[in-house]
Amino acid sequence: MLGELSLFVPPYEKAILARGGSSDRFLLRPWREANPYLVDELDLGFSDMESYGVALAAKMQDIPCTVCRVISDDTKGHRPKSYKKFCMKANQMFVEVLYSLLELPSEKSPTNL
Repeated sequence: MLGELSLFVPPYEKAILARGGSSDRFLLRPWREANPYLVDELDLGFSDMESYGVALAAKMQDIPCTVCRVISDDTKGHRPKSYKKFCMKANQMFVEVLYSLLELPSEKSPTNL
């Protein structure tokens, strides 16, 4: 494990916050079951292959970073019954989260002048 990076979390009540991890492999069920510490000790809620690199590069350049992910299956392998409905709902929520981020005033934001 390389380490933990803290990310900015926007105030959005509908978003589900989870501790994420990055991996160089898909964490398929047999691998997850053989490595229960991922959930039991690290409290891993999801894994992807890109976010840590992006967050680390942002941290190294002192750039605030938020990672928004739409995840269709959890660490236990549960998936939505209707992928089409899931995608429609996820798209709507993702847009709402993105708008909430864009509306936040920042140091360089015109709303902060």
